[in-house]
Amino acid sequence: MSRAGLSLPSAETLILWPWGYAAIAACALAILAAPLAAYVLLIALFGAPHVLCELRYCDERFSARSARPVLLALGGLLGLLALIRIAQAFGALPAMSAIHAELLLGALLAAVAVAAMKKRRLIGAGLGLAVAAGAALAPLPTFLATAWLHNLTPLAFAAEIVPPAERQRVLLRLALPFLLLPALIASGLPHLLLAPAHSSLFGAGAAPFAAFLPRTLPFAEALPLFAAAVTAQAMHYFAVILVLPRLLTAYGRSGGAPLVDWPSWPRFYGLLAIAALLVLASYGANYPQAKSLYGVLAALHSWIELPIFLMALGGGFRAK
Repeated sequence: MSRAGLSLPSAETLILWPWGYAAIAACALAILAAPLAAYVLLIALFGAPHVLCELRYCDERFSARSARPVLLALGGLLGLLALIRIAQAFGALPAMSAIHAELLLGALLAAVAVAAMKKRRLIGAGLGLAVAAGAALAPLPTFLATAWLHNLTPLAFAAEIVPPAERQRVLLRLALPFLLLPALIASGLPHLLLAPAHSSLFGAGAAPFAAFLPRTLPFAEALPLFAAAVTAQAMHYFAVILVLPRLLTAYGRSGGAPLVDWPSWPRFYGLLAIAALLVLASYGANYPQAKSLYGVLAALHSWIELPIFLMALGGGFRAK
């Protein structure tokens, strides 16, 4: 097996036929049965592994095609973002102040991307201004909107890497688990047939609702929306950990050396499994602290997506 080899089913099988849809249906039923517990278990087991998988994907796919000044600017802004999350985790920065600062850094990340883009700059500038306006006028709704949209980013990654002739077919296959299934769950209809348990794990209680919804939303209204968000999150984890690496193997890396000398994929997955068990234990020991520290890592991988997608849209990466 080559250094980057993967002993996984083909990308076509993973997206999502024939066994993939059955696994997704089982996952959705488990989430419907206990949304709060499912969220805690998913983030504890797969949160850190999926972040590391996505960071590796971005490194191998985009780093060598990016100009050095762009990488330095993005790295500096992401470093500031990590410091903000660390300060918030240790109580040195109020949550709302951290949200304001994070959104403004998101707007700056978009500005760096616009500077690297060769076309469609108005789209990038408009998106950056929208994030900045959200920070000023409606920070919490804007922040929650980014959390919902983040779960859909594998669709954009797939659209970027898959050849144009295959793009429509692949995106249609992904639309069912990423769009249609969460929309059905959000409607509340499945909960008429399956009454969800309200129990959580590790003493988290109802705190997970705040990841996707305002705390003022009544519990009965929040539950189907939260279950829909958790379903989309589970699909996000599945795609990032299993589908994106296979697409990378099938359709190509950046063509140059990545920033990190990553281990082979089988060894990488073994290390991820060990990390997942250690992180799970930390959640069991102290859920609030583990969740806060995970937020530092999660912020890095979620905000790096914005400049990547803008640069991919606007020709900001060098050709391979």
